[in-house]
Amino acid sequence: MKRLIALLALVIIFAQPGVSSAHSKLVSSTPADGSKLASAPSEVVLTFNDELESEGVKLSVTDASGAVVDTGDGRVDLADLERKTMRVSLKSGLSTGSYTVSWSVTGSDGHEVTGAIGFAVGDAAVPTPAQPDHHTPGLPATGSNGFNVGMLLAAIIIFMAAGVALRRRSVRA
Repeated sequence: MKRLIALLALVIIFAQPGVSSAHSKLVSSTPADGSKLASAPSEVVLTFNDELESEGVKLSVTDASGAVVDTGDGRVDLADLERKTMRVSLKSGLSTGSYTVSWSVTGSDGHEVTGAIGFAVGDAAVPTPAQPDHHTPGLPATGSNGFNVGMLLAAIIIFMAAGVALRRRSVRA
């Protein structure tokens, strides 16, 4: 009976589907978040900690009035073999001002992550984006804090089976 319980425990534990609790996070940007630049950059580059899906990405740059100042070519950089980088070109002739970079990506775990950073050109104030990094939850087999519900159920079943086995053993003795 003990062997059966141990085998059941191993099967339940190893049969759990892999669930990633980590989501794509921005690890760096050019220009850097909060930076003040002497002149306008020609593009914005974002680098994430995880591979990005190419479809459904959104990357845009707006000025303080909300006008789009990028050329509309926001994309996952296919030259990056790890697919962790996004790029968007900026319109030429950007003037002194505050700019916000907003993105929406889907990581390899299937979750959508959105966020924003800000930078300034010249003496303008650096904007404080209203949208911090945020992930849109899918339906993983974990609770909101990453706790694996399947593992809890497996543990309950194992302890119940062990209790039944011990009770039967004590009744026979």
